[in-house]
Amino acid sequence: MLSYLKDFSFYNQAAVDGNKVRIVDITENLMLRNLEPLTVESVLKVITNEIKTSGAKRVVIDSVTAICNSLKEESNVRDFLFELGMQLQYLDCTAILISEIPPMKFQYSVFGVEEFITDGVILMRELENKSGDLLRTLQVVKMRGVLHSRNRNLVEISQKGLEIKPIFEV
Repeated sequence: MLSYLKDFSFYNQAAVDGNKVRIVDITENLMLRNLEPLTVESVLKVITNEIKTSGAKRVVIDSVTAICNSLKEESNVRDFLFELGMQLQYLDCTAILISEIPPMKFQYSVFGVEEFITDGVILMRELENKSGDLLRTLQVVKMRGVLHSRNRNLVEISQKGLEIKPIFEV
C-alpha cells in the first residue's frame, strides 16, 4: 500500500521511516499470536494493543466489513462494532472505518450499526454521466456537531491527492 502512495505529492518517506505511518494486517497478527479463529475479543485485542503500543492518534480500519464478515453471527458483529466504538473513544483517537456497501442500494452500512456508532458518514459512490462515463462522487451524509452540506460532489484522484469539485450537470 505504501508503495502505491509514493507517486503522490503528499507522500512523506520520513514519516514512514520514522514509524509515524504503519500498516498492520490484523489477520496476520492474529495468526502469529495463535488467536485464530477470529472472535470479537481477539480482533478488539489486536486493534487496541496496536493503538496503545504505537500511541496512534489517527487510525484507519480497512475494511470493517471484512472483519465483521469473518465474525459470522449478527450478534458478534453488533457486539464488535459497539465495543470498537467504545474502545476507540476510550483510546482518544480519531478513526476512519471503511465499509463497503452493495452498489445501487440506498443504505449507509452493511450491518445497520456502523453509522450509529460513528460521528460521521462519508459516502463514496460512482455515478454514470450522460455519456456513460463513471464518475466518483463523495457526499457527507452525517457529521455530528458540524454544519455541513449534504450535496454530492465529484472526486478526482490526482497526483495531489483527492480533489473535490461540485457537480453542476453531469
